[in-house]
Amino acid sequence: MLFFCKRDPTVTSHHVLLCLFPSLPTPRAPPSRPSTTVHPNGGDEAMPSEAGAGDEELESLLRNFHRVSQGYKDALMEVQALRVNYSTESKKREVLESRITDLQRDNERLRRLYTETLFKFTNQVKFHAESQSLKEELEKANSRLLSMEEYHKKEIEQLKHSNEMNSNALESELSRALVQQATDEAAMKQLKLELSAHRAHIDMLSSR
Repeated sequence: MLFFCKRDPTVTSHHVLLCLFPSLPTPRAPPSRPSTTVHPNGGDEAMPSEAGAGDEELESLLRNFHRVSQGYKDALMEVQALRVNYSTESKKREVLESRITDLQRDNERLRRLYTETLFKFTNQVKFHAESQSLKEELEKANSRLLSMEEYHKKEIEQLKHSNEMNSNALESELSRALVQQATDEAAMKQLKLELSAHRAHIDMLSSR
């Protein structure tokens, strides 16, 4: 649009402003000026001043346009940089989200592994405690068994000694009984002989 404004010779400075800034209000018509006086040398005093003022205003507008255009370009470049940054940050965010997902997956795997390890360790501690308790009970049972074996050995020794003493006593009594029996048998034989002699003496006395 500005290109056509510059190519049209009938376009005023306000038309240029309207091309650049369409929201500008339409200016009021300037008051009528007296006609310029033509001097004998053929010069026109009013036309050069108005043309110069229009050129200065156009140059000022062009400078403002260039400044605004430069600001627009800078803003556009900033927007593009922000878009690039946004795209980069979005990619970083996607990478971070993927990394977070991987970390969460690893965390879940490590949590399950930790739970399984803790469960196994708890079972090992439990089994160790049970085995230790069984070992202590076995040691106590072995100690009681050894005590009972020792007690039984002592009892057996005492019984052997008592049996031996009883056996000796019985043998002594048996020996005394055998001696007494032999003595009694000898006495009975002697008494039988004496009885036979008395009977014979009696028989002899009776025959007389």
